[in-house]
Amino acid sequence: MSSTAEESVAEHRTVCLSCFRPSALCFCRHLVRVDNRTPLLIVQHPHERFHPLGTARIAERCLGNVRIAVDYDRGLRDGVRPLEIPEGAALLYPGPEARDLATLSPADRPRSLVVLDGTWHQARSLYRDLPALHALPQLTFNPGRPSQYRIRKEPRLECVSTIEAVVYALKLLEPETPGFDDMLKAFTGMIDLQLEAARTHPRKPRFSRRDRARPHGLPQLLSADFDRVVVVYGEATFTGAEAHHVRRDATRHKPKELIHWVARRLETNERFSAVIRPDELPSENRLCPTGLSADDLRNGLRIERARREWHNFVEPKDLLLSWNKSTLDMMHPLRHGGAASFLKGVYKNFARRRDPDCDLDGSIDNVLAREGLQPEYSTDARPEAEPWVTRADLRLSQLESLARYVHAWGISWPAAPPTGSVLHT
Repeated sequence: MSSTAEESVAEHRTVCLSCFRPSALCFCRHLVRVDNRTPLLIVQHPHERFHPLGTARIAERCLGNVRIAVDYDRGLRDGVRPLEIPEGAALLYPGPEARDLATLSPADRPRSLVVLDGTWHQARSLYRDLPALHALPQLTFNPGRPSQYRIRKEPRLECVSTIEAVVYALKLLEPETPGFDDMLKAFTGMIDLQLEAARTHPRKPRFSRRDRARPHGLPQLLSADFDRVVVVYGEATFTGAEAHHVRRDATRHKPKELIHWVARRLETNERFSAVIRPDELPSENRLCPTGLSADDLRNGLRIERARREWHNFVEPKDLLLSWNKSTLDMMHPLRHGGAASFLKGVYKNFARRRDPDCDLDGSIDNVLAREGLQPEYSTDARPEAEPWVTRADLRLSQLESLARYVHAWGISWPAAPPTGSVLHT
């Protein structure tokens, strides 16, 4: 193969970290911003989480009022984590008792929507295994035309993809809101690109046999692209002084609010920190573990200003790295549409390559203890403060230390990284 042909294949196989599509098939440029009024919760089956042709990602990237809950560890189904359903919600699900959304009077229309994302078999499994969904009224609609999802086969003519269901439902609830049809253009554009690629490009292995042997198991963002990494951590809590007095199950319907967001760009050591003032202050019991005071929140930024400052801080090349996906979910009010990943799964894969018999715990504290890491507190942002003034300060430094440690070990594989060279925070 000529060098030009090799470069063409390499370019084709580069993956966009925002839509998880090959760069040649990336549809991010077609996405539009839509400020929907109706809160939307998408409950996603874990098998759909990184599916390259999943459509919930289009809704998450386009809509301003949407949240995705993924049952990635069976925590929702086993009752370990509550499914935080928005107030006044109805479930978009074609059950036997479902009512046609188009026939509802304005008084009967739901104030928010819950949508299940997955194949029809996966959607039925989610509904069966999540009792919180059973109490919701069920709604359906007539799409008026077959689904444009020409890659996946729908079981019936009236069945549509997740993004189509979301758009049709929101158009019925908010006919005056602009932009919904443009969301469908992004969806059909994605399908057109995929079908054209299948027609013009023969199927080839994604990596050559030589490239498959990646002994350290690290993704590109922790190896070749490490200079683009920005580590992030956030604090969110239930607000309102009464939140800790109500029954435990009652708090499930009250969403958490982002109150503290911190980040550090590893290449330059630039730091971002924003304390965000909620509409209501959290109770003292809920605020205490964060290290923030009520005065900190009273003097904090409104979410609109925090969002502007965050967008001034991040750059298009940045790759956000959190410990787990729940931190990335907290970031939704900041409306960040760039590439992001989390270190917990990467570390587990990496550690098992070093030691297949290792016993891993999900806590970052236990991981740092296992690796013998002790992050040092950096006082560049608050020189007058004592170490670990807030939990966010601690977690951010822990995450940075572990990311640098794993990166250093990866580039020196299979030898251990030089001691003392990766713990500077």
